Amino acid sequence: MVKFNQEVVDRWSGMADKHLMLVARVNRLAVVEGSMAWLVAHRCGITNEAYSDRSVTDAHIVTALKKVFPNAVFKDRY
Repeated sequence: MVKFNQEVVDRWSGMADKHLMLVARVNRLAVVEGSMAWLVAHRCGITNEAYSDRSVTDAHIVTALKKVFPNAVFKDRY
């Protein structure tokens, strides 16, 4: 079951790109570690939005983050 549709993933990709351009002058494709993807997600508001739905788990968010940050390697198992 997919919790976040492509529209949400696209919006979150834009949020991540905007944040990364402001603070590091790179885009989301430069993120290669899952921990950095989570950090960016926290700082640009992705996790705030995701957790507003009380049924969302970390695994749901990781599934979406893997699409937002396609070069990131997530080491945790869900």
